[in-house]
Amino acid sequence: MVVELKKVKITKSIFNQLTGPLLDTDSKYEVLGWVFDKGKYILLYNKETNSLAKMRTFSNLSIDPKMPNCALIAVNGLNKLKSFPTGQDALNWCAKINIIQTEANLKGQLYI
Repeated sequence: MVVELKKVKITKSIFNQLTGPLLDTDSKYEVLGWVFDKGKYILLYNKETNSLAKMRTFSNLSIDPKMPNCALIAVNGLNKLKSFPTGQDALNWCAKINIIQTEANLKGQLYI
């Protein structure tokens, strides 16, 4: 049996090295809160891989009415289009992002 006990303080240096998460339908990230570092980021922790990830917050998240398999997102005031294989995948992704952002706002800001 292997027991690993580790306590890590998230510093600005560690935060800057984090990458974005792969938000698949089966990925299980725990929302730790949000951090403001030249923009609002959500800090995520994956228990299975024991890894941290950061994700930008999105505003104006919606499904494009002309193309139902695409999601419209705004990041830093810039509109972007994210396409998916089906319309249901786009709806599931938008719902997952909304849940993550709501949970991050409820957990509050983390200071690093």
